[in-house]
Amino acid sequence: MSITQHSIRPATSRRISHAGLAGIAGGLLFTAGILLEYAFDLFPPADTPAKLVYQVSVVVAMIGWIWSLWGLIAVGAASGRLGRGSLWALVAAHVVLVAGIPLAMAAGDWDNLLFPIGGIAATVLPIIPGISVARGDRLPGWRRFGLLTEAIVVFVLIFLPGEDMNWWNEAAWGLSWVVVGASLLAAPPEAKSTSGERLPDAARRLDPESPE
Repeated sequence: MSITQHSIRPATSRRISHAGLAGIAGGLLFTAGILLEYAFDLFPPADTPAKLVYQVSVVVAMIGWIWSLWGLIAVGAASGRLGRGSLWALVAAHVVLVAGIPLAMAAGDWDNLLFPIGGIAATVLPIIPGISVARGDRLPGWRRFGLLTEAIVVFVLIFLPGEDMNWWNEAAWGLSWVVVGASLLAAPPEAKSTSGERLPDAARRLDPESPE
């Protein structure tokens, strides 16, 4: 039996909604942390309790971002092999960034290669899956443009002539993930497919009790 809008269980919808909430929470947490970082000089290294707590909050926020990307994968938001592959690559880029923080705290060295590798990938990669999701039909209306919004915000703010990273453009990056999360929260997976259309294997794994 195909996994269609009629055969997805409510638990699947809840898990996708949870992914959306994680993206929203991660975006808000990151934005609040950025404001505190600049206000109270919480920049690396994490050599005080306050700086340590801040870095942990960044890890938690980015895990929320990764969760929301998983939600996009689970509903098959990206179309085509390039779109799906680039979405997984974007997940990997953020995993690398997240891994870099505890490694830097443990080693006391904030110049490890994970930051430039993950940072460059997380900046450049979103545009490809962002366009793919926008062109797809899994997310209705404005929701298709959630990830593309994040991609454009990052690209413009990073490469804006004469602008270095500062509190307002880093905060804008965090807020763009609120839009990504909201794109998943606003509608359940059932509303993102047409009757009789097969959902991706990720949705099948979410609902192991559903008949084949």
